[in-house]
Amino acid sequence: MIDVVYAGNDLMFDGILLSTLSMVRRTKEDIHIHILTMDFTHKDPRFKPFRDDQAHFLENELRKYNPKTIVEVKDCTELYNTHLNENANEKPKYSPYCTLRLLMGDFTDLKGKVIYLDCDTMVYGNIKELYDIDMENLEYRASHDYMGRHWIKSDYINSGILLLNLDVIRETGLLKKCCHMVRVKKMYFTDQTALYKCKTKFEFFPDEYRFNEQRNVKPNTVVKHFCKGIRWFPFKVYNIKQWQIDKVQSYLKIHEFDEDFALYKEIKSRFVN
Repeated sequence: MIDVVYAGNDLMFDGILLSTLSMVRRTKEDIHIHILTMDFTHKDPRFKPFRDDQAHFLENELRKYNPKTIVEVKDCTELYNTHLNENANEKPKYSPYCTLRLLMGDFTDLKGKVIYLDCDTMVYGNIKELYDIDMENLEYRASHDYMGRHWIKSDYINSGILLLNLDVIRETGLLKKCCHMVRVKKMYFTDQTALYKCKTKFEFFPDEYRFNEQRNVKPNTVVKHFCKGIRWFPFKVYNIKQWQIDKVQSYLKIHEFDEDFALYKEIKSRFVN
């Protein structure tokens, strides 16, 4: 069983549906999907937790491709209040739900290798290729951040796709260190910078952009990340997500997921929100 973790609220249903659908269609191994969420409506009324009915619907649809697929919601509200409440980064440019990945070590059922995926990812290859990468004595692996390596630091990481070894992480206290940094230090890329600064046993993915392709999909791409990008001529900063299907196809000219998009539209039409 491959453990795959996402983090988000109920508004991320479309992204998680598309991402997991693309994954189970291309992976034969059984997958246990964990969705980290919390109730943050006391700070922002839009931030409602990912719902059980969304998870049940998602699980039923994914089981059409692999009947052993599990979708589980993990409520992090209490953990967040314990470890991250009123931290220095609660009003950042990026959602506070991004910091929930720093709480993975508090769930005892998550152990050994775990894949973390942002909600704005699509799987183009077999996710087992990512899962099978060697993690002996490492806390985690990641890819360079395509823009950050030029504008922040040459070895700056992108935390949207991670392969973690939670056994080693618990030994080194990596996630606890990250939570402390988030509490006391204001950062633009909150959890990403904390993971970058606090790591002690880390390596990049081999052939790294195969596993976190931040630009055009290539034949050997395993995971495509629909993160922010730049076009130089004419200059434009874009932030197109996979659920913005028309823009993905017309502006980004990405058609590798057209079958996934068609299935998603049919599935979504049957979901009563």
